[in-house]
Amino acid sequence: MSASRASAAVVDDATKVAGIFAEHLPHGSRQPDRRDVAGIAYLVTLTRAAPRRITHGGKHRELAAHVRGLQRLLPSMIAEAETEAASAHAAGRATDMDHFAWRARLLLDAVQPFRGIIAPRNPRGHWHGWARMMRQTVDPIMRQCGVAQPGFGKATSPGILIIGDLLRLAGIDVEGEAIVSALEDRTKGGKLS
Repeated sequence: MSASRASAAVVDDATKVAGIFAEHLPHGSRQPDRRDVAGIAYLVTLTRAAPRRITHGGKHRELAAHVRGLQRLLPSMIAEAETEAASAHAAGRATDMDHFAWRARLLLDAVQPFRGIIAPRNPRGHWHGWARMMRQTVDPIMRQCGVAQPGFGKATSPGILIIGDLLRLAGIDVEGEAIVSALEDRTKGGKLS
């Protein structure tokens, strides 16, 4: 897509985003700032263009399995190689175990940026990250518009309705309950604040 067509798509999305907020904000609320609307429109455009086949496809799952394997195996292999190298050097024997440990550490360091993909992903949940990013953007905008407690805990809450419409605008049709579930904080067992 050319830059001018992408820009036109964001402008078109901005008009629709403004309409979504107008529909779901409580009566009497201020409308969001144009810059905020443009930012969300850009996020919608990115969501629509996300290459899901790369981030959730078979190659992604295979890469995640290899990263998990390397992170599981390499630390013990490095420890064993270092122990063997120390023993060999103390006995005056030649060994390449210190070189192996050094290379294994380099490999372990190289996979560290990929540790975020280790958790198995549900291909149907490719939109969860986008929903979370939208929530992080929608929440402060709703507060700026005068909504004291933006709702994200029920399928009928204004925040969930806005995120649902934004996801639909991006071409992802999901139910409100699924959005609520995706926004749950799985590390603490509660909802995101």
